[in-house]
Amino acid sequence: MRSSGSTQNKLQEIRTSKRIRGYYERGKFLTIAEVQSRLASYEEFPVLALQHVTTHKDAEKILRSKFFKGRKHERPEFNDLSFWSVDVSSDVIEKARHQAYEAMRTVVKAEELETFHEEIKEQFANSAAFDRSASRYGNFKFSFPLSLLLSRYKTQHCKGGEPELRILGTDIYKQEIAHYIVVHSPHTEVFKDLQKVPAMTTGSHDNSVVCWMDETLYWRPESTSSSLLLRVSNNSCTERNDDLQPKSGPIMRPRVPRCVWNHLVVTFHLPNAGKLEIPNRFLLRNLMPCHALQPYLNEDPIQKHQARERIRAFNKNIRTSLDCR
Repeated sequence: MRSSGSTQNKLQEIRTSKRIRGYYERGKFLTIAEVQSRLASYEEFPVLALQHVTTHKDAEKILRSKFFKGRKHERPEFNDLSFWSVDVSSDVIEKARHQAYEAMRTVVKAEELETFHEEIKEQFANSAAFDRSASRYGNFKFSFPLSLLLSRYKTQHCKGGEPELRILGTDIYKQEIAHYIVVHSPHTEVFKDLQKVPAMTTGSHDNSVVCWMDETLYWRPESTSSSLLLRVSNNSCTERNDDLQPKSGPIMRPRVPRCVWNHLVVTFHLPNAGKLEIPNRFLLRNLMPCHALQPYLNEDPIQKHQARERIRAFNKNIRTSLDCR
């Protein structure tokens, strides 16, 4: 558990088999101010890479055109934006899981800590935002360092200025709370009414969802888990699935308790049919197959091995076209 202040101020973690889904305090109603103060010590994830996941058809278009672009959207605030989500590395996820496990030592009995060793760690960072092998948006994932994308955006769209990062807004769904950032040229007036992503100074303790320091974006999600399998109460850890079995009648497949999880989306403003151009050698090198995650939000999902085969075909076709020039 993480806490700020004395023992009575500790929040319990609501976890899934892989990630943290939220936090709770037993026996007390908390005000918004109290919740904010107790979330002050939550983990920050350095956002070093972004991913753009799409379908086979759109992946082929990107490879042939060598650029990403925005589009007209049914929501005006999303017009001319190219959408990317965070790509948190496996090393960062494992480090955060280890830190969460170590924090549990102070609130869970030693024998139960040993019993639920793997479950405790896996309940942290298991939402779709941290799933590096699957996506709801397609089977083809382009992943690039954030620094590279910002550098190319600056060169191609900022006319000598620095790209600006602003808070675009929040979408609230049944299980997902998505926070949106927009990257735009300093010369556009479209987003001037929006707050800039706050800067985090060295040594400061910033509680913002996102902040910016030394060309690095830091993300502080309140919940990183989409399901909860363990219950922590009175220094005891138990499986929550036991609570969901019917009292009588046939044994049914246990339902997985679900939680709301946070998602961070970074968008690039590309007005007037603008393009974010990236050479083919980089596109192919940073294109990976992924599973279709349910609920799938696009048409015609395929298996990961099929996506892998199509990426091989992409490589072969592009090499052939280059040889023919």
